[in-house]
Amino acid sequence: MSRKSRSNDLQLREKLETALPMLEHGFIYSVIMGQDTAGLMEQYRELLGIHQKYGCFLVLAAQPPKKDADSIQWNLNLNRMYERIRELTHEIFSAICGPLMGDKVLCVVMCDTQEDEYTTRLHMMEQAKELNRRLTTAVGQQFQIGIGSVVPVKELARSHKQAINALRQNKGEVCHFNDLPLQKS
Repeated sequence: MSRKSRSNDLQLREKLETALPMLEHGFIYSVIMGQDTAGLMEQYRELLGIHQKYGCFLVLAAQPPKKDADSIQWNLNLNRMYERIRELTHEIFSAICGPLMGDKVLCVVMCDTQEDEYTTRLHMMEQAKELNRRLTTAVGQQFQIGIGSVVPVKELARSHKQAINALRQNKGEVCHFNDLPLQKS
């Protein structure tokens, strides 16, 4: 491989590394805002190389600082940690990560099938617990994680609402919507 070819490859890789988070953010925003104008979701799926027909939401919520801590400084630190949070999430899950919104990061985990919900749920919860352990070690921040049901891609907004609901009712570090006492999506 020539030097010029390697240089071009490196430049292309750098451009993709810059564009990929923006595409992922756009995909997440499109889902939560219900924007599928002119097949926008299909365009994002094509650009992001998403071939799976199902997915679910994970909502990672950073635990707030102690009452006497400086919450503005905490939020600035959380913003500085975002890239590492995103990297660790990608290491554990085949996920699309949205931007940091307040104290939360919204992620979509794509799946090939919707079958065997129980096994899928247990596996997702184990992975989420592992992600939480790695996040705590790497960035020194505790998180709670809410997980929505695996649904067809066109219904991801429902999984987002479920993940938020699971997070709100979460008493531990990880909660799946289907483990809540009353399941109203």
